[in-house]
Amino acid sequence: MTNDFAPVADIMLSTEKLRMRLLHEGLNETVVNECESIMMTELLELHSQIKSQQQQHSVLVDRLRQLETEKVELERTVVHETKEREAHGYVNGRYSDFYSVLSGGSASESDPDTASQVADAESDEDEVTYFDTRDFLSVESLRSASRRRELVTNGCNALESIGDSRSYTAKFTKYPIVERRDKLPEPKEKEKPIGLWSIIKENIGKDLSGVCLPVYFNEPLSSLQKCFEDLEYSYLVDNALQWGKQV
Repeated sequence: MTNDFAPVADIMLSTEKLRMRLLHEGLNETVVNECESIMMTELLELHSQIKSQQQQHSVLVDRLRQLETEKVELERTVVHETKEREAHGYVNGRYSDFYSVLSGGSASESDPDTASQVADAESDEDEVTYFDTRDFLSVESLRSASRRRELVTNGCNALESIGDSRSYTAKFTKYPIVERRDKLPEPKEKEKPIGLWSIIKENIGKDLSGVCLPVYFNEPLSSLQKCFEDLEYSYLVDNALQWGKQV
């Protein structure tokens, strides 16, 4: 703040001009002295009131500065406590399950090496993981082959333990004919043409880190995933139908 409201030095009051004017009008000395006395009394009263108002204003300005300082300190305290609370809550929410598992698990899981491995695994889960399509397909094919071998082994054991009455009933069991689709259904919503230039033009001057790309850019991956899900579903249904007929 500026020093516009700083205390002012005492004002010098003079009635010399008033005295000269009264004498010029022909008034005697007694009347002039009385007029000077009245004028000085009024001026002193007004001066005292002005000084009182100035002191009150100074007190209010000091109080305002104090409140402003307290407000700034309070805001800093609130921001600091909020950050600490959020960090504390994030740590508790992230590692509460981990520590609960360690407390209820075996002694081997509570070793420092195991705990560090679990913490590294959790930190790795936060990062984006990219899978190779060939590795994924090879793993899935191995899993499917192992499942088929397990089904064949279990089916042979089950067939050996079935009695004549159940096999006789299975021969006369009629299974419903299910028509399988030979192509994927058409999408309900057609893809709209999206231009990258229009997206850039609409977001000029904005924070690009908060701009979300349209979901249509992820459609090739979604279509591939949907195709594999349909193939796996049809494979499981075919196996279930074959084993149902054998039983």
